[in-house]
Amino acid sequence: MVAMKSYTASGSCTAQVLATLAQTLAEAQPFTADFLCVFYDALHDDQAITLFLDQHFPGVARLGGTSCAGVMSDAGLAGGGSIGLLLVQDPDGDYGTAAIRLQGNAADCAERALQAALHDAGCPGELPELVWIYQAPGQEEAVIEGLRRIVSDRCPIIGGSSADDDIGGRWRQLGPDGPLCDGLVVSVLFPSGGISHASRVAMNPAVTAAPSPASAPPPPRAGRHATSSPSTNSLPPRSTTAGLAEHSSRSSLRAGLARCAAID
Repeated sequence: MVAMKSYTASGSCTAQVLATLAQTLAEAQPFTADFLCVFYDALHDDQAITLFLDQHFPGVARLGGTSCAGVMSDAGLAGGGSIGLLLVQDPDGDYGTAAIRLQGNAADCAERALQAALHDAGCPGELPELVWIYQAPGQEEAVIEGLRRIVSDRCPIIGGSSADDDIGGRWRQLGPDGPLCDGLVVSVLFPSGGISHASRVAMNPAVTAAPSPASAPPPPRAGRHATSSPSTNSLPPRSTTAGLAEHSSRSSLRAGLARCAAID
């Protein structure tokens, strides 16, 4: 059975915010995490957060980094200076994470990171139910290209780019080996429940006169926020020798992660 819990705390002092989170975890019902996400304000100390995770969640696959304007949980927006945790408990599932610096060809980097994450999950050659990424801004299309070389259009990819509050370049990404400022973190999820996903897209519709009966209406103009749904021009799947061209035996769309409660 898959279960999720989220926790947030806010403040300008990293040590105090982490102490609040530690107390909240201690007072909560026992909950063993098998995968976690952590997002936080750019003012916070990455090394302190990494140490906190190592102490409280040793060996748990992790993905996260800095965000802007606060994190959100099921309790609402935590506001500036916040740190948020999303914990996934799934002892019968498999989860893995890897991180890499985006140096050179970003698509090649993404491909290597995905392969490493699959090995970390103990599932090399298998198609995950979900790929979750967090990266430095600027090379999103190339990263998706590299991931699609492996999973083609048979697996949803979610996530986004790290941020700070003033676009000052202080964004970081947090993976299994600590923080990066120019990196990509890739997580693969093989839940014993299942994955459901939906896209929410903002668009600026074109303003045109009503079309004549002989003309077709113009297509809507895409807004700034693009959907992460697979492109019809995505790369074809790899050969079966790569192990990912055919859907793995974990083919059922299980229902445990029906709501992707990302706190970013």
